[in-house]
Amino acid sequence: MLQIKNLFVRIKLNLLNHFVVFQPQRGEKMYTLNYNPDWDTHYSKMDSFTQEKIWKKIQKQKEETKTRHLRHGIEFYVAEQGQYRIALKINEDEKTKTIWFVGNHKQYEAWYKSLQ
Repeated sequence: MLQIKNLFVRIKLNLLNHFVVFQPQRGEKMYTLNYNPDWDTHYSKMDSFTQEKIWKKIQKQKEETKTRHLRHGIEFYVAEQGQYRIALKINEDEKTKTIWFVGNHKQYEAWYKSLQ
């Protein structure tokens, strides 16, 4: 009986470890999210299903570090959720990420051109 109980505990622990995928490593600090005042210009006009998908991606940015650099010499990074783009700035010293833009690819290209 003790062997079965120990096996059950090990399986339960393995399952718990499996589902804790997005937890930061020990000693690793999570990012704080900040939002530029007009970040949601396009986001606020999207349907609720799309907003929910994008919001989940934004919340993952608290832990996620895989983003691509917008372009050499420009301090923005881009995360993608389907056809939508999230532009952000990362401050590694303060462990903050600031969301600057959320929109579809066409809106993103117009926003990107306005930076130049």
